[in-house]
Amino acid sequence: MNDLPIYVSEKSAKNLWQDYRVFSDRIELRCWALFSRFVIPADEILSVEVRPPFRISDIFGGRAKLTWWVLKLDWSDLFEHVEIHSKAGLFKRLSFTPDNPPFFVAACNSMRPARSSS
Repeated sequence: MNDLPIYVSEKSAKNLWQDYRVFSDRIELRCWALFSRFVIPADEILSVEVRPPFRISDIFGGRAKLTWWVLKLDWSDLFEHVEIHSKAGLFKRLSFTPDNPPFFVAACNSMRPARSSS
């Protein structure tokens, strides 16, 4: 395992001062609220995408993407956030708010082998 991160998200109130890091071979999400650390190897990632904050009006306009069984690690419904869909694990979808979601996704895409966008 490589110990030098490609990207480290700054801790803030919107992510509950949690630690989100991208390495060349994995993503580590340290969640103090759940007393847990999620490690997602690069080869288990199906997609990483930036998602907008949840809005009630999107439900009525048909623009909402409702995904069940997403583990939300912080205030991700209130802010632009990242959603990771993985092959393995109890929760195959994780949602969280890094300091800069587009940069976090770009770092994730640079660590993974080139493949088509999901």
